[in-house]
Amino acid sequence: MGHASVILLDTDHINVLQSREPRAVTLMANMAASADQDFATTVITIEEQMRGWLAVIHRSIALANGALLLSANLRDFEQVPNLRVENWLV
Repeated sequence: MGHASVILLDTDHINVLQSREPRAVTLMANMAASADQDFATTVITIEEQMRGWLAVIHRSIALANGALLLSANLRDFEQVPNLRVENWLV
């Protein structure tokens, strides 16, 4: 690891820390061992996480109401069991 006065955590690293998945142990150990202890993130990471939460809310509303969700993001939404999703942009 190189030397930096501030260490910025990108969304993928923040997500790992929040999920408590096995990689979080490695990440926390590396953070603890770092000579620099000034960790931060950016508003971009916060926005990306909010977008993710909004997607969860959209799915939940569609599922709860038996609604058809129109989205160009079929890759993610088609993985949700019982969610009806179509892309009408094509």
